[in-house]
Amino acid sequence: MEIILLYLSAFLRPIFFIDLAKTTGLQTTEIFNWFAIALLVFLATAMFSNVALRKEFRVSLVDLLIVAFCVWCTTGYFLYPENSNGRELIKLLFPLCTYIVAKTVLRSTEQYTKMLKWMILGFAIPVFASAGLIASGGGVESLNYWTKLLRYEGVYSTSHSLSHNMTFVIMLLFIYARLKLSGDEGAEAWELTKRQMLLMGAIGAAALYCIAMSRVRTTIVGLVVFLLYYLFIYHRRLLVVVIIPLCAVAAVALGAWLYENLFFDFAKVQSGEWAAGEAGSGRPLIWAKNLQIFSDLSIDRQLAGLGVGNKVTSGEGVEDSHNDYLDTLMETGIIGLLLYVAIQIAIFAAILRMPRSIRHAFIGIFLAVAFMNFVSNSYITRSGLAQMYFLVMAYVEIRRVEQKARIAMPTQDARKRHVAWRDMVR
Repeated sequence: MEIILLYLSAFLRPIFFIDLAKTTGLQTTEIFNWFAIALLVFLATAMFSNVALRKEFRVSLVDLLIVAFCVWCTTGYFLYPENSNGRELIKLLFPLCTYIVAKTVLRSTEQYTKMLKWMILGFAIPVFASAGLIASGGGVESLNYWTKLLRYEGVYSTSHSLSHNMTFVIMLLFIYARLKLSGDEGAEAWELTKRQMLLMGAIGAAALYCIAMSRVRTTIVGLVVFLLYYLFIYHRRLLVVVIIPLCAVAAVALGAWLYENLFFDFAKVQSGEWAAGEAGSGRPLIWAKNLQIFSDLSIDRQLAGLGVGNKVTSGEGVEDSHNDYLDTLMETGIIGLLLYVAIQIAIFAAILRMPRSIRHAFIGIFLAVAFMNFVSNSYITRSGLAQMYFLVMAYVEIRRVEQKARIAMPTQDARKRHVAWRDMVR
């Protein structure tokens, strides 16, 4: 039962990002977020019931670090309730719990790949709906005052939500294809059918179109990081012979326009119209202000943080950092940030133990997400996005279980042969 619930969660999570507020008047994205949490709780309940019957539960270093981070953040919530927000605490922690549930429920690469397939099918709905809406002139978020260019949000609530989801599904497509074609450690490689390739190509093309129309720089650069790394490792000749020359031609033809329109704030800083701190949508100024607030705190508050959700509850002057790691530092303190970074290091170490055929696809998405977390609100503060990311990263645990099973299999076979020989002798 729990595997079906996990497939359902993977399918519905991309759909839950659709914003129906314009047509229904309801804040549907918030409702959908809570429904996703309820579905996870139901799934976790079914999982633990099954674990109790099997009397088998795998615990890894990542699990222990996640539990430690959850305990730390919850303790901070009760220590500083006036500066914390329960809703924000749940949104921060439940994606990490998703990882524990997914790696426990999924028991093979085949099940994991099927989960990715359902997630991709779920993405197809908002991807094609957004592309169609934008192409017809709808789904506009705003008009940029400086460039006079429209920013589109499609069926999402903001252009950033649109672009982050489109970027994630493109990376997801590459990981799914890599798993299907690699033949992991001698396992039989599955072929992608023409229908699957056509659907994946259409989803990827529509997602790229949406990213271009959202004009969100963080996700554009993050996707470039992923694609450059992926292509350098797996398709180096294609990268050097075809893609780099094409990009060079495009840079010559469109470079000036892109600089003036997509990176207009950097152009204004260079021309002297704006101060240096106003580049990157004012990130240097915001980071400096929040770091100054943090440095002025007492040592206990520096260790414990200002409380999860401080930005929406406190009058201490903390601004949205546009940097997930800085936000984590501000809200959970030095210890909270160290615990979260330790989780990421443990996951990265597990990725490095994968075979080369799939290892670098996961390194690519890990590096891209780390970059986007550093320069924006991405895979920590965006709860739904984080949930999908940790569902994908659960594969590192599945790999470990499969490796142990392969090692144990010869030993079990030898034991059976020994028992059979002993019985025959008797």
